[in-house]
Formats: sequence, structure tokens, C-alpha cells
Amino acid sequence: MDKEFLKPNDTVKPLIHTLKTAVFQCEPAKDGKITFINIAGVEILGYSSNEEVLGKPFCELFSDSNDFTKWFTILEENGMQVDFETFFKRKSGENHAIGLTCTLIRSAE
Repeated sequence: MDKEFLKPNDTVKPLIHTLKTAVFQCEPAKDGKITFINIAGVEILGYSSNEEVLGKPFCELFSDSNDFTKWFTILEENGMQVDFETFFKRKSGENHAIGLTCTLIRSAE
């Protein structure tokens, strides 16, 4: 992608880490890698640290690749997606039901 994605700044990160809801950020591309995950996201996915998740392609979290394709298409077309119901794969391989609400954010450049 030619547009750089925005990263959570040091002022916002502590607030995001206190949320009990998973917060992810990934590169704005179909094979975009996870660049940020809060503590709740790590726990929900069954990992012990964010280092285990960072750098993974976001699409690999989806239990069903068809769901990822549908979700990504809607996100690209509308710039946002509200309450998309799907399953994520936990580290153990177990499926975990989730509802995704996402916004596509790009830098002004």
C-alpha cells in the first residue's frame, strides 16, 4: 500500500490496554499483518503475550477464510463494518465466536 497506516500513540495505548474488549490494528491490506493488539485481545485468543500475535496476518485469525473475504470486501467498500459475526481461531485451535466492528483508517498522505 502506498498510504502509511496510523499507529496508536503512547497517550492512547494505556487506555486501550485497560479495555475488556479486544482491540486490534493491522496493515490496511488483504494480507495485512497485525501491528497492535491489546491485553484483552491476547487473552481472548488464548495467547500469553502480544508478541505471539504481532506480525501474524489478520486473515489467519478467521476460522473460515470465506468470512474473512466477506468481511474484508465490506470494509474496503464502506470503510467500516459493524457487528460482523464470525469465529476466530484461538491458539489452542478452538473456535471463539466474535462480533467485529472495524473502521478503515489511513493517514492523510
